[in-house]
Amino acid sequence: MTLMNLIGLLSLISLIILLIIYILKPNYQQQFISSTYIWKLSLKYRKRRLPTSKLRNILLIICQVLLLLTLTAIIVRPVNITKETVENEAIIVIDASASMRTQYEDKTRFERAVDLVKEKANETFDKEGAVTVVISDNKPHFLVERGTVNSKDDIQRNLDNLKSDFYSCSYGETSLSDSISLCHDILIDNPNAHIYIYTDTTVSYTDDTIEVINVCTEGENNFAVLDAYAEIVDNYYSFVVEVAGYGRDENVIVTLSVYGANATDVDPDGVNLTFSLDVDLVSDKPKRVVFINEYPESFNEEENTEYFIISELERIFSYDSAHVEIDIEDCFNEDNFVEIYGGTKEDIKVVYCSNKSNSFFNGIMFVLRDALKNKYHIDYTEIKDGDVPYRGYDFYIYEHEMMPDVTPNDGIVLYADPQKDTESTGFRVYGYYDLDKVSVSFTQESEHPLLDGVVVDNITASRYTELSQFDRNYEVLATLNNRPVLMVKNEENYKIVVMLFSLHYSNLALLKEFPILFTNIFEYFLPSTIEGNSFEVNDEVKVNARSQEITITGYDETIRIDEFPSTVSLKLPGSYTIEQTTYFGKNITEKIYAKVPKDESNIFPVLDSLSSPIAAVDEYDYINDWLFYLAIALCALSFIEWLLKGNESA
Repeated sequence: MTLMNLIGLLSLISLIILLIIYILKPNYQQQFISSTYIWKLSLKYRKRRLPTSKLRNILLIICQVLLLLTLTAIIVRPVNITKETVENEAIIVIDASASMRTQYEDKTRFERAVDLVKEKANETFDKEGAVTVVISDNKPHFLVERGTVNSKDDIQRNLDNLKSDFYSCSYGETSLSDSISLCHDILIDNPNAHIYIYTDTTVSYTDDTIEVINVCTEGENNFAVLDAYAEIVDNYYSFVVEVAGYGRDENVIVTLSVYGANATDVDPDGVNLTFSLDVDLVSDKPKRVVFINEYPESFNEEENTEYFIISELERIFSYDSAHVEIDIEDCFNEDNFVEIYGGTKEDIKVVYCSNKSNSFFNGIMFVLRDALKNKYHIDYTEIKDGDVPYRGYDFYIYEHEMMPDVTPNDGIVLYADPQKDTESTGFRVYGYYDLDKVSVSFTQESEHPLLDGVVVDNITASRYTELSQFDRNYEVLATLNNRPVLMVKNEENYKIVVMLFSLHYSNLALLKEFPILFTNIFEYFLPSTIEGNSFEVNDEVKVNARSQEITITGYDETIRIDEFPSTVSLKLPGSYTIEQTTYFGKNITEKIYAKVPKDESNIFPVLDSLSSPIAAVDEYDYINDWLFYLAIALCALSFIEWLLKGNESA
C-alpha cells in the first residue's frame, strides 16, 4: 500500500480536537433530595437507564473516531501500485519504408538507422534500462520487446541481422503513428518510457515523449518514374508518364520502349519502337510526359505537361509490353523504371446461331465489344443456316431451332427460346405456351450474380417455352406463371444459361436489363483475374479465376492460389506472371507490375505532427484506488452516528 498524499496525515489532529471536546463537555451534577420517594425513583432510573446511556456514548465516540480516521484516509489516499515505472526505458522505432533504402556513399539510410539504434540500446543498458525495438514497415512488429541488459548480446545480434537481411527494409509504405501505437501497453505499464524514432521523415511537431532522429544526409537525391500507364485515344494507344526529381534540379531523358507493337497474323511478333524526350525536373515538382498521336483539342501548353507526338506510321494499336525509364544516376534506383502491360487483349470468340436472327443479339455484342475492350477482344460470328458448331468458341448463343447436336463443353452456352432437345443440356423441351398476346411479368426466384442490377419484375413475355423436365443442377432465377423462364447451370464442364422465351415475344431487349444481364454473364463466367495491370507494393489485390488454381511467379517465387475470390500482396517491385488453365482447357498468361509507392519516391518526406498514443497518461491506469471503499465506509459511519444521535435525544 502507498499513500499518495502524505501531508494529509495532518488531519489526524482532528482526533485530538475530538478528545478535547469530550474532556471539556459538562457532566450532569448529582444532587440528593431528602424525599425518600424521589430518591427511590432516582435509584430505579439509574439502575435501568444509565448503563444503556453509557454504552451509547461509548459507541458514539468510537463512531466519531472512525469517521475522522476515514476522512483522513480519503485525504491521504491509500492505493495499491499495480504497474511500477522503470527508469531509463527506451522505445525505439526504426523506419523500414522504401525511402529508407536510399543509398549514399555505399550505406543506406536503414543501415545508418540500425547503427544509431545499436548505440542507443547500449547507452540504455549501461543505465540498467529496458529497450523495445519496433520495425516500422507496412505491418509494424516488435523486433525486441522490453529487453534488458541480460539479453544485450541477443539484441545486438538481431540488430546486426537487420543490416544483412535484404527483406528487413521493405519496398512499401509505413505509418509511424501505427508503429508507436503498437507500444500502447508498454506506455501504460511505464508512462516514463521515452520514444525514439529513427527515420528520414521530417516531423514538424512532436510531444515531449517523442524524439525524432532524422537519418538523411547531405547530397542525397532521387529521380523517379512515379506512374505510367497506357490509354486508348481514337483507337490508338497513348502513354502517360509522371516523373519527378528530389534533392536537385536536373534535365533528364524519359525513354519509352514499346515491344511487340502492332502484331498481326502476318507479323505475329510485331515491331519494337523507342521514343525519348528531354524533360527539366525542377523544385521537387512532378511533371507529366504524354506520348500521344496528336495534341489534344484542349492543348494549352500546361506548365507541368510535355508532349511527344508519335508519327502516323508508328501509331500503336496493340503491344506486348512497354518500358519507361529515366537514365540517370541517383540514390534510389528501384523507381527509375516502370513496366506497362495490358496492350494485348484476350481473344473471346463468340458465335450466334439462329434461323430467325434478330438485331438485338448483334447489337448487344457490339456494345460489349466496346465496353469490355480493355479486357477482351471480342471476335463475333453469326451463322444463319448450315452446320451448327459446338467446338472452337468461347461463347455460344443458340436461338430457336438452331440447336447443336451436343452441348459444347469448351465455352459458355446460351440457349435462347430453344425449340428442340440437345444432348447433355440437362433439360427436355415440351413445347411453347402462348398467353394470347397478354404480357405477364417475370418473378424472381433466387439471388444470383447474373441478376445484379436486374429488376426482374420489369421483364415481361407473352409466350414462353415449357420443359417436360430439367436436372437439379440448374438454378431457376425467374419464373412466369410458376414456370421457369430463366435458368443457369455452373459446373466444371458446363456453363449454361437458358432463356425459355423469345426476344420477339418479350420486352427484355428494350430494357436496360438486357445489357446488364449480358455484362453479368461475361463477368460471372469470364471474370478478370486481376482488375488492372499495375499496383503498388503491398497493395491488397483481389484475385479471381476461371480455373481451380492460378500461379503468380516473380523473383524466383511462385504463389499458388486455389480459393477464389482471394487477395494477394506483392512485396517486391517488378514484373509478375499470372498463369492458369481454364475449365475449358485454355491456357491464359497475364503480366502485371508492382511498383514502389509514389510517395516513397519523395525521399525527403514531411509529416505535420506525431504524438504518443497516450498523450496524457492517467494515473488510474496503473493504480488500484481505495476511494470507492472508503466512501462506502464514510456513508455507513455517518448513518450509524445519526442513529446514535437520534437515540440520545429520544
